[in-house]
Amino acid sequence: LNAENALRANQELLNAIFEAVAEGIIAINSEGRVTQMNARFIYMWRISDKIVEKSDFEILIEEVADQLKDSKNFIDKTQSLRKSSKTDFNMIICKDGRIFDQYSRPITLEGKIVGRLWSYRDVTEHQNAEQELRKSEKLYRDAYERANFYKDIFTHDMNNIFHNIQFSAELISMLKDNVDKIGSPEDLFTTIIHQIDRGSKLIENVRKLSKLEESEVTLQDIDIYEFLTNAVLFAKKSVRGKEIEIKISKTKENVFVEANEFLLDVFENILHNATKYNKNPIIKVQIIISKEEKNGIKFVKMEFLDNGIGIDDKSKELIFRKGYKKDKNIRGMGIGLSLVKKIIESFKGKVWVENRIQDDYTLGSNFVVEIPELD
Repeated sequence: LNAENALRANQELLNAIFEAVAEGIIAINSEGRVTQMNARFIYMWRISDKIVEKSDFEILIEEVADQLKDSKNFIDKTQSLRKSSKTDFNMIICKDGRIFDQYSRPITLEGKIVGRLWSYRDVTEHQNAEQELRKSEKLYRDAYERANFYKDIFTHDMNNIFHNIQFSAELISMLKDNVDKIGSPEDLFTTIIHQIDRGSKLIENVRKLSKLEESEVTLQDIDIYEFLTNAVLFAKKSVRGKEIEIKISKTKENVFVEANEFLLDVFENILHNATKYNKNPIIKVQIIISKEEKNGIKFVKMEFLDNGIGIDDKSKELIFRKGYKKDKNIRGMGIGLSLVKKIIESFKGKVWVENRIQDDYTLGSNFVVEIPELD
């Protein structure tokens, strides 16, 4: 009698533990009949009383599978584990967004498999917290990298600008004694003005790049010819001491894309590169506008062909990377082209560079921009 009481007490203790745990637990015998199922499992999977009473494992896993994103894989794996000697752990995701850790192991008696046990723990809050933490870490890491990038840009480029201005100012102060040797003050004033413009453009580009990285981009209907015309006028005014020819090959009708005011910066940066890195007495740029369709999406294609110094093959992708530095003979220094790439990608478009003449990069470049056409 004492042995029976002790056995009954132990069984009640096990039942109490079985019902008290946070996991949902279900156990089956070797014939696939449910032998144990705690209240947490029933609540977790919203099992009806009618299905609970049947104690049919096949019906139960169908009920659970209906709530999962990958129901087929769940059923196949559950069936394969029923008589397996392996333990198993994986994560399953419900259609309603809940996430569960699933653990399964065989039940053995004297070395023989007599059934199997599954347990489920709701880890939705934990996983969501981890995901939010990863997002926060990425935001802080990106912010740190941006700060370092902008610091490097200002340290390098602004120091060069100030050095050039200081050097020109010192030469001007010496003009009174060495007019014939140094040259005219007008050239030196032009240099100073150019360096101030360069500094202003750098600061503006940093501001715009930061804005693009930190906020959602709002798009609107943009007439590309209007923006191109303004960019061409800006390019012609910015070039001093050289003749510049810019021709636009237009389509018959106006062309609209889904973009915003940053498209003007794209055109200005590309034209700036075409004029700055050009050793010819006459700077020539041809802009060709066309339309094409890729994977069912209509694009406006804009090609900017120049007769500048060109870009070698190994630099064609690197020039669009933020912080990429090149020597003074290679075009695209600073953050101009990284800004161009960031803007075009915000329009769901692409930008790349090719040779103007296929097999000879030294004869100029062709900057290609594709933006989805407005329906």
